[in-house]
Amino acid sequence: MEIINQKANLKLAHPFILASASPRRKELLSEIISEFEVIPSSAKEIKSHPGGPIALVCENARLKAGSVSKNHTYHWILGADTLVFLDNQPFGKPNCKEEAFEMLRSLSGKTHAVATGLCLTRQHLGVEKVFADQSAVTFKKISEEEIEAYFQRVNPLDKAGGYAIQTCPEMIIEKLEGSLSNVIGLWPKGISEGIDVNISSRYEIFEKGDRNLGLPSCCPVDLTVDGRILPGSEKTAGLEDSE
Repeated sequence: MEIINQKANLKLAHPFILASASPRRKELLSEIISEFEVIPSSAKEIKSHPGGPIALVCENARLKAGSVSKNHTYHWILGADTLVFLDNQPFGKPNCKEEAFEMLRSLSGKTHAVATGLCLTRQHLGVEKVFADQSAVTFKKISEEEIEAYFQRVNPLDKAGGYAIQTCPEMIIEKLEGSLSNVIGLWPKGISEGIDVNISSRYEIFEKGDRNLGLPSCCPVDLTVDGRILPGSEKTAGLEDSE
């Protein structure tokens, strides 16, 4: 267990846990939360979802937050999942350099989507909020030699899609449309809005029975999968502390 203490705008009355070992997510979260613990989730990620890319990253974020919240019911838990999608086909973290090479060769000269799903939960209050953001990234046309040169500067094995947009972007990136922090793996604005003012006006609220999920209006969401956006989300309450 790791305790993060940094200057930030938001202080919470109750402990906050990031259910991810990603150093990039830790850095981004520290921009808004002054103190939190890091407890990596042991949840097994799913590889596909009938609701599409947004539903997939949101469900994985739910699974990660849920696995940690079982033993920390009074804490705020944040689960996150980021995937690269090319023509709706997910690119996760490559298992080897050869797989990363094939990913970048597939992305070369094309525009792909990067989606990050987030889940904020506090089990003893019955609170679970799931939301997401999506950005579009266009790669330059890159040769095999340029991919090899990029891998000499960047380790592709712990990054969705086999690349890091914040490191040597001039080597591979032509254009970014949307949030940079979303591509890196966690968007602080969405979290601070969720904690400070519940789901703010930048989100649309979709209701299915007693289930509420907030998703940015920019995200294409299939609302017809089993009559729900995502499975398993219990009724939600405001994220303000209310005993």
